[in-house]
Amino acid sequence: MHAAVDGCRTKRKTREIRESDGKKRLDQQEGDGEPCVQAQQGPFASIVHAVTAAKSAARDATRRATPFHKGRKKLLKSARGAQATPQGANEQSWQDNWRDRIAGVVNGIQWQDRHPRGKSVHARAKELLEKGIAYEKQLQPDKALQCFEEAYSIAEGSVKDTARLRVAKNMADMSMDLKKTNAERQKLCTQAAEIAQELVDTMPGEANNQVALSCCLGRLAIFSSNQMKVKLASAVKKHAELAECIDPENDLALHILGRWQNEAAQVNRFVRALIRVVYGDSLGSGSHEKALQYFQKASELNPRRLVHKLEVGRTYYFMGLHDLATLHLEEAIGMEVEDITDHHLCREGVELLRKLNGRRSNRLRMYPFSTEETHLGAAVAVGASS
Repeated sequence: MHAAVDGCRTKRKTREIRESDGKKRLDQQEGDGEPCVQAQQGPFASIVHAVTAAKSAARDATRRATPFHKGRKKLLKSARGAQATPQGANEQSWQDNWRDRIAGVVNGIQWQDRHPRGKSVHARAKELLEKGIAYEKQLQPDKALQCFEEAYSIAEGSVKDTARLRVAKNMADMSMDLKKTNAERQKLCTQAAEIAQELVDTMPGEANNQVALSCCLGRLAIFSSNQMKVKLASAVKKHAELAECIDPENDLALHILGRWQNEAAQVNRFVRALIRVVYGDSLGSGSHEKALQYFQKASELNPRRLVHKLEVGRTYYFMGLHDLATLHLEEAIGMEVEDITDHHLCREGVELLRKLNGRRSNRLRMYPFSTEETHLGAAVAVGASS
């Protein structure tokens, strides 16, 4: 039908040109094989430009209506099918085509809601990581966990691995919630340890994966039986030593080894021998001097990390050097708190300062806490650093 209308218009315009410009000029153009519609002057050029502009506008409107590439392909496919279908030949196919068109538009709208225009999936994942780290500093590991889980679901490559590592960390951090039962806290630690174990199995050459597994096993030891604690203590040291071998400058691996030395040094020979007889496992001996070396090196590698400075102070306290212990503990509790672990360790440092100096330090007022939280802080220190 459109072709017939165009043909009538062409004939009418041809007669007008013959009357105005002369029959000779028009016959010459036809003899050369040039179509009449290519006349450079007259009303024909404006018609061609108008039709081209209308087609371009319709095509742009279609693209704007379906920003998602799958929806756009589906819409174009349905449009071609609709043009190829004879009028009245198959009414059902027309209905299917319109369903495809609507589905393409809906898919595009849903994709835009999940991924705002102008922001890639990689950028969105990195934004979620930064948001989760901010929640960690606000001492909200539950909200941080949600951000890291969402980032893990959409990210790829190294960002995905980092998000998975943070998921394990915050699951372990949530076990510090005193409102949860011991069974719930143990379950969180178990899940965190399983995730860390998966990371180690997948990428055993990554030092941070070994560190994560060591930390999660240390947290799990808090809620385990005595026999299991002995076995977990050996696993904690094993993975920390592997991390140090992979990356000698990993400050967290050095910190864990220092914590292990401090805790093992406080176990006397009788208890160590009893462990060997009852459980059949040996617990190696520790040294405060070795622990101090580990903590000092870790503090040099990362001087902004609060836990290193605090453990230096605690080690000096165990060694009987109370003046140095006070100096480092006061410096530690004035540093930036990065997560819930730092918060509880600061409370432990405050309790130790109270033993050393009474209430002479003004910084002690920053951390009022209950007796229950004091015991939790001591347990968390073992789990977080061992």
